[in-house]
Amino acid sequence: MMNSHSIEVNASNVVERFGLISSIISELFRATYMARPLGADPRPASLTWAQADGVAFSHAEMAPLSLVHTSSRPSGSGLYYIYTADQPSRARLYDGSILHLQASDFLVYDADMPLDWTMQRDYTTRSLLVAKELLHEYVPDGSPMIGRRLALGYGVGKVLSEIMDVAWTLTKAGQFELAGPKLVRAFLGMLSMLPQQGAAIDPRASASTLEVRRLQVKAFIDKHFARSDLCVASIAKYLHLSPRYIQMAFASDDITPSEYLRKRRLVASVALLEDPTQFRTSITEIALSCGFSSSAYFSTEFRRVYGMSPRQFRASRGLTAEMSRRSRTPDCASQSAPLQAS
Repeated sequence: MMNSHSIEVNASNVVERFGLISSIISELFRATYMARPLGADPRPASLTWAQADGVAFSHAEMAPLSLVHTSSRPSGSGLYYIYTADQPSRARLYDGSILHLQASDFLVYDADMPLDWTMQRDYTTRSLLVAKELLHEYVPDGSPMIGRRLALGYGVGKVLSEIMDVAWTLTKAGQFELAGPKLVRAFLGMLSMLPQQGAAIDPRASASTLEVRRLQVKAFIDKHFARSDLCVASIAKYLHLSPRYIQMAFASDDITPSEYLRKRRLVASVALLEDPTQFRTSITEIALSCGFSSSAYFSTEFRRVYGMSPRQFRASRGLTAEMSRRSRTPDCASQSAPLQAS
């Protein structure tokens, strides 16, 4: 089933025409947008969009307009959009700052945040809509790439524009649903490769390519450390990187990616060993739930870092004796009532 749509908005009544444009954009971006014409006789609009698993692409030919989204929804659409156009535009962001975007610049923005966009000329725009979870696999949350004018050098901007061209070709052919997700991953991988150039980004906030990659890998480990099959090779495969590149990204850090994974698992295990509600959870169960392949390996690594076995660590926190006492000797109140969690 082809999951793409195309519509010519040419109602003779301008109010009706822009009301329909507002409705289409609001549905696509999952936020309430109001479109208003700039000029006395705006031309009809043409909008085409396609959706796939966690991503979407839109192409629009529009008259000059103002496009306003005023509400903030922290847990709303769950989307970012990546925008570029063939004409300059002005964007007022949620914090009141104003971006002056040139033709072919890119903007990555949270679809749930307020935005006031102004286009003074007839323009063609192309946008990718990406699930936040997917984008953060490549661009860490809080990255200076988000909400900034991206004037990318080193030929990256040209490559990203060409990927947009391919997305448009696939959409017109009704094939975006099949190839779109892989194409968007290629786009995000390229986007995260190089830092932005020029004054569009505060140099103090700009991260190098390897720094961005290191944050990306750490974020992935933080989310998936409990998987026992997770290792540098599997992380590299999932993020479409080489193991060597991941090692390079950690070269300036004081820890290797394998050590970071091991440390993350150990920290999680400590939290469970110190948790009174997990007293009846066996050492083996804790080891496996934190991604260790066996309790023996877990105990070896735990002893190497903390100088004692997991069982000794749990006892050192006073949990073993205290919890055993509670399980054997209920207090007076509990003789006539069920035990309550402390």
